[in-house]
Amino acid sequence: MRSSKKAFVLLVCVSLFLVPYLYSCAPQIQRTGVEGLSSVLNDQDVVIVDVRSDRDWNASDKKIKGALRGDPFHVESWADSLPKDKTIILYCA
Repeated sequence: MRSSKKAFVLLVCVSLFLVPYLYSCAPQIQRTGVEGLSSVLNDQDVVIVDVRSDRDWNASDKKIKGALRGDPFHVESWADSLPKDKTIILYCA
């Protein structure tokens, strides 16, 4: 077996064991739909962040009133400014 093929097989084997481990370590993220989002729009303990790309945001006529804007390509520049004592909802579609 060629060395590049061996390296690929090794990478696949490691990935099969590593990916489930990393997934189990990640915090659980809940997903919601239109109904779930609609039910919390006026909740003072919820912060909604619109993380659509500038192109998608500008092209859309649907925007959530009061939602903050967050550049999805520069999360590190705004994520720390979000309140730690509130529920954060990231809106992307």
